[in-house]
Amino acid sequence: MPKSIKSCTDMPRIKGCEVTECAYNIDRNCQAIAITVGNSQSARCDTFYRHSKGGIKGLNGGVGACKMDSCKFNTDLECFADQGIKVALNSGEAICATFSPR
Repeated sequence: MPKSIKSCTDMPRIKGCEVTECAYNIDRNCQAIAITVGNSQSARCDTFYRHSKGGIKGLNGGVGACKMDSCKFNTDLECFADQGIKVALNSGEAICATFSPR
């Protein structure tokens, strides 16, 4: 059974993001409050946005929702990766590099 998440501060953190062209990426860190991962077929970062920079400088983003119910860290469409996640670039797409099939 995964640990309990009782508030937004308990959600898994984003430990790093290689997608430097994302609006929320500052110094290889995600500055979005929370991201959404996946569309049930691909573990892509649905929060990825190629535009002028945004987000909150100094904030370490978290995983707000995960639609990848086939991931071993997913319970009830929430991420329970204890060590946090990493976002990487794969074939031009921002993806959750921590995704691991059940």
